[in-house]
Amino acid sequence: PTLHIPTATAGIGYIDVSNVTNGASLNLYDASNGQLVSTTTVNQGNGVWRFENVVPRSGYYYVTQSLGGRESINTAFVNALLPTPVLAGSVGYVEASNTYAGATLMLYSGANLVSSTPQSMGNGIYRFTNLNEATSYYVVQSINGVLSSPSNTAVVQAFIPPAPVVAGMGESIQVSNY
Repeated sequence: PTLHIPTATAGIGYIDVSNVTNGASLNLYDASNGQLVSTTTVNQGNGVWRFENVVPRSGYYYVTQSLGGRESINTAFVNALLPTPVLAGSVGYVEASNTYAGATLMLYSGANLVSSTPQSMGNGIYRFTNLNEATSYYVVQSINGVLSSPSNTAVVQAFIPPAPVVAGMGESIQVSNY
């Protein structure tokens, strides 16, 4: 059979491959040095095969297919993507979610880097504290020189104490929480 030139498509932490010749093996290469990275794919159905757990990097990858000792021409260069983080504001802090394991999180206000040392809250959630109230922030994540798209903006909310409580006490008034 004729070996088609496969088509590679970037995804978040993976690379999908289509236009694969029936019975061919797929090969994922590091485009900077031609070194084989993986031959393990997962069938996604409808003629699409996936290289999973592909770490985004500053260089690129390419894919070929091989069959009967022959290897196809490589795909266009492609790189796995990082997810766009999500930022939520709260009283005294902001939290980032939808993060990529191993990535560095950088918190910005406008063009100014505010912090790159959040506290891990577990389950891919990171908290930035000691921030200015009523200030808009956004976060970007980075791994191996690859930047994600910036998150939504979030604002650190001010602490508003509860309203005072007034209680009548005969000939006096007691006020608390002020």
